[in-house]
Amino acid sequence: MKRWLTLLLFLSPLLAIAEQTLTLGIFAYRPKAVMAEKFDMLGVYLSGATPGYQIRVEYLDHAELNAAIAEQRIDLIFTNPAHYVQLRHGNRLSGALATLQSLEGGQTSSLLGGVILTRHDSPLQTLADLRGKRIAIPGHGATFLGGYQTQAYELLLAGLKLPDDARLIDVGSHDQVVASVLAGDADAGFIRTGILESLQHDGRLAAAAYKLLNPQQHPDFPFLVSTRLYPEWAFAALPSVPEETVKRINRALLFITPDMAVAEAAGIHGFTIPGDYQSVDRLTRALRLPPYERVEFEAGDVWQRYQWAIFATLLALAVILALALRLWRTQRAQTRETERLRTITDTIADGIYVLDPQGRVRLINPAFTRILGYRADEMLGRIGHDIFHRHGSEPVPLERCPLFNRVRSGQSFNGEQLFRCRDGRLIDVEIAASPIVDRLGQPTGGSVTAFRDISERKRTEAELEQHRHHLAALVDERTTELSLAKETAEAASRAKSTFLANMSHELRTPMNAIMGMTSMVLRQTPDPRLRDQLGKVENASRHLLHVINDILDISKIEAERMKLEETEFVLGSVLENLRSLSGHRAAEKSLQLHIDLPLELAGMVLVGDPLRLGQVLLNLTGNAIKFTRHGSVTVRARLAETAGDAVTLCFEVADTGIGIAEDARARLFTAFEQADNSMTRKYGGTGLGLAISKRLVHLMDGEIGVDSEPDAGSTFWFTVRLRRNGQGRLTEAEHDSAELSIRRDFPAARILLAEDEPINREVSLSLLEDCGLCADSAEDGRQAVELARRERYDLILMDMQMPQLNGIDATHQIRADSLNRSTPIIAMTANAFAEDRLLCLEAGMNDHLGKPVDPERLFATLLKWLRKAQAQREGSQ
Repeated sequence: MKRWLTLLLFLSPLLAIAEQTLTLGIFAYRPKAVMAEKFDMLGVYLSGATPGYQIRVEYLDHAELNAAIAEQRIDLIFTNPAHYVQLRHGNRLSGALATLQSLEGGQTSSLLGGVILTRHDSPLQTLADLRGKRIAIPGHGATFLGGYQTQAYELLLAGLKLPDDARLIDVGSHDQVVASVLAGDADAGFIRTGILESLQHDGRLAAAAYKLLNPQQHPDFPFLVSTRLYPEWAFAALPSVPEETVKRINRALLFITPDMAVAEAAGIHGFTIPGDYQSVDRLTRALRLPPYERVEFEAGDVWQRYQWAIFATLLALAVILALALRLWRTQRAQTRETERLRTITDTIADGIYVLDPQGRVRLINPAFTRILGYRADEMLGRIGHDIFHRHGSEPVPLERCPLFNRVRSGQSFNGEQLFRCRDGRLIDVEIAASPIVDRLGQPTGGSVTAFRDISERKRTEAELEQHRHHLAALVDERTTELSLAKETAEAASRAKSTFLANMSHELRTPMNAIMGMTSMVLRQTPDPRLRDQLGKVENASRHLLHVINDILDISKIEAERMKLEETEFVLGSVLENLRSLSGHRAAEKSLQLHIDLPLELAGMVLVGDPLRLGQVLLNLTGNAIKFTRHGSVTVRARLAETAGDAVTLCFEVADTGIGIAEDARARLFTAFEQADNSMTRKYGGTGLGLAISKRLVHLMDGEIGVDSEPDAGSTFWFTVRLRRNGQGRLTEAEHDSAELSIRRDFPAARILLAEDEPINREVSLSLLEDCGLCADSAEDGRQAVELARRERYDLILMDMQMPQLNGIDATHQIRADSLNRSTPIIAMTANAFAEDRLLCLEAGMNDHLGKPVDPERLFATLLKWLRKAQAQREGSQ
């Protein structure tokens, strides 16, 4: 009720007087229909406050408002601060009568600023990120203080100049700016403060849909803002309005309160005393906005407009100074370089001369005069080729000189030439000629040549060539002699190998019969006296076989034909085998045989040649037992070194025997030598065991030696390097003997024996039958092939050397066409060389047994291949 009484109070005087019309021009920053809803009531309210005047309101954009003032069609203005500063500069406006107090979302303020918003999920973080981006602004946005100018001022201070550094999109109203940003049509948008709060208050905008760039905090300012703050809209009057009327309008504006209808309609809090619009003036000056779009240049303006020209000028001056300095330094360096080169050319031992494109001499050094004899005054300006260059005995014109033409075309030359001295002598020279090029690298036709006298060297080379030919003749003569000697040695080696192979075969064949028959009788007779006699025969046979093996081993080692196996084995098994082979000999002499093997070594799985390792241990242990009358023999094994999967083992064989004198130790490891050769009659032996042991140890990357004193015993030691298998332990051997296993697992298995020697055939058949096997025999290879074609056998034992058809050819035929293509074939031959074993395997045999055949080894080999054959048959079913 109070609001309406107040309004009537102001309107009542109008009833008594005639009314004049004053036009109020209001800047339409939003659609004019919206502006009319807000501010029509302001016109009615002010009409009541000015007796005799009717206040008519017009809503105009910037251009329309400027035109209306110029045409004097309006008397009062209500516009944004920047527009007010512009209008005040060009028109005789009153000072601001009042400053608006806005009301947005329940918050009031007489200050305004600009807002820079973007989508909540935008990657933009700072003002610098807006460079090159799309920015939505209100229609005719450059005229809005809060909708453009405040933001442009902040970006200018941050180093971005609009509209040059971003793309501006004119979208219409502030509301459409917000809509464009949220729709993704623009990367960011400019609006005045209070718009966001108003949209949120009306429920048209969610706070989570956007975010602010460059957010600012100002005390007591209630709105979100990205810029500095400036006074709100200004209300001003033109000079045509009477002063009394201006005062009435001023009082009326300041009298408006938030609860009045005019304030509610406009959505404002009211008006307050005028603000300080100097801050707006500074902004318009910085942005070159009217009325400051044309101002006198200041120092900063000169830099702003001509900074690139100034920068280019300064850069050009700097470049000129740098070039001048560089030129001065270059000239100084060239002077120094010229002096240095002159010093070098004057002191160098090689002759140097410079030619121009016509071949005239332009420079020579002292060495030129010293070598050729020509003075500078005799050479400079003359054609050098005609004076000192020669091509054999005939003169060649300059135009046809290969050296001159090559260098003039831009190519270098290195080689030998003939030069003529002043005294007429011709000398050999070695020259290096290079073309002179210009700055672009193109040849000028001139050249620089350095040369040295090589006459003495050429004479020396000629003498050396004569000596070389003489030496070559001598070498050819000696080569021929060596070739003949080599062929003779190779023939002797082949003869030796053939002899050893034949000897091995001829010795092993009767040895196989002797040892086989002895073993067979031993297995059959219970007579103790006969068994003792046969045992001595067997021991003597084994000793003879050992001698034969030593002779063959030393021969193979000397011929470098000894190859070591690479198989897995357990060290404990090797030493247990040593105990079984040497234990009875030690017991016969009442000696204690001790095996000292740590537990961690006993089960270690190694990769190497266990047979050769055992041979070395057996040789050393056998010697220790042989030369020890009482006491003990101790065999020790220790881990000396570990490096990755490689291990170095150290073995010792210590005895309490007769010892060895110091002067005799050096001969111990020589073939056919013993500590005292006179002892051979007392102790026996060939003197090959230690020599073979030394060679085997070296093949296993080890060393061997002895520590001994006479009558104080001896300790033989050696090291070997083996690989360690990290996969685990080998499976333990079965407790049952191979013979018992054959009897149990393969009763009546069929065996084909091919053997031409009757006694060996009888022995082998007896051994086979003793372990329960059914054996057929063939006297030669042809019979073996015929039997193999008729009958299927579980295993075939094949001799190599047989009449009619040898074992190799018989194996080929059995593998090619018979019922026994996959039957295991084991060579059983007196040929004991590695080549013989390889020949058997290449022919298709599965394994190799050397004669004389040890029964236990025979049974173990039979068991191994019978089991493999059985597993193969079961796997194919």
